[in-house]
Amino acid sequence: MPCPLCRKEFIIPENGMISVQKNFFMENLLEYKSALQMSEDHQMVDRPIGGEVKSERKQFISRKSCKIHNNNPLNYYCAGCKNIVCKSCFERHKLHDCKDVSTVDKEFRQTIQKRTLKISTYMNEMLVKRNNIEKRKADFLKQIFEEEMKIHERNFELKVMIDRHAQSLLDELSVIKSKHLNEIKTVMEDIDRNFTVLESFEAYCTELISKGSASDICSSADDLMVRADDLERELESFFGRPIISVEVSFQVADLRNVSKNSNSNVVGYVEGIIITFDVAYIVGYINLNS
Repeated sequence: MPCPLCRKEFIIPENGMISVQKNFFMENLLEYKSALQMSEDHQMVDRPIGGEVKSERKQFISRKSCKIHNNNPLNYYCAGCKNIVCKSCFERHKLHDCKDVSTVDKEFRQTIQKRTLKISTYMNEMLVKRNNIEKRKADFLKQIFEEEMKIHERNFELKVMIDRHAQSLLDELSVIKSKHLNEIKTVMEDIDRNFTVLESFEAYCTELISKGSASDICSSADDLMVRADDLERELESFFGRPIISVEVSFQVADLRNVSKNSNSNVVGYVEGIIITFDVAYIVGYINLNS
């Protein structure tokens, strides 16, 4: 059956699961939890009256003993046997490549990190881009709300006489809002789709590596490398796209000019500017006080 953690298949011993190698990491967590529960039941602290209590947290260190030599800690990793051994057992592994477990631990961690870094980097970049778009959306909606409030405040000052003009501005602002939110939605959908493709590719490769036969690996390697190259090109193109941002503002109308033109909006006008990096131009510009 496969290991529930690393998915590597192993043979169940004849005397059952009791002889299966232990998961030392989980066993350490359980022992640590038990130790905490035992030490938190009652706690006595010496301190002067009115003084502050200083709390201390002691690090729990797991110490595993050899099954054969009970008092010896397991401090060595035998690469040939793929097992951890104590100092006494080390005599039987002299001809093997044995290292201190702390050194092997670092090597294994670095190997795992290198194997997963590339796809993880793409996923992290995709999430960062998504978060940035979410922030832009929130800022945009905040701007919309603030400008709407300005419009409503101005409308309140002029009361019934300007209700029709205020509504026309709100409608125009709604058009700008709806258009830009649709653009943001499209970008978000592209991000989610690309993330799903990356996630699927990563999952397939992981499944192939863990469960595929040698022939499966050899027959799929070239196609997977081509697909990986295609993904990289597509992602480089995607990340190179310009980010479009819309700035909106409400300008109060000059009532002296409004009185000269019966078609002018007595509330003001709405302005929307699309910004792409250092290029800016006005879209949906309404100037009703000219």
